[in-house]
Amino acid sequence: TKPQKFVDLVQNPVRDNIAFIINNKDRENVVAQLFKSSGQLVKRWELGKIEGYVVLPFNGSQPASGIYILRLSAGNRTENLKIAV
Repeated sequence: TKPQKFVDLVQNPVRDNIAFIINNKDRENVVAQLFKSSGQLVKRWELGKIEGYVVLPFNGSQPASGIYILRLSAGNRTENLKIAV
């Protein structure tokens, strides 16, 4: 059987928030980080032991239009997703 993906984006490009589905059956603490394509950290979210459908709000501080990298980490799992804002 094919292993379930760690993270799936719900929508790309994104607007007011970033929505994704995360497979975190081991209930590890999840950290999400949004980076500019230059590598500069834009925003960081400490998400706790989440699983399933997740929405990361920009809370009025939406980054400028462009390409970003969303890095999600839980335990020894890390995934980098390219997103457009």
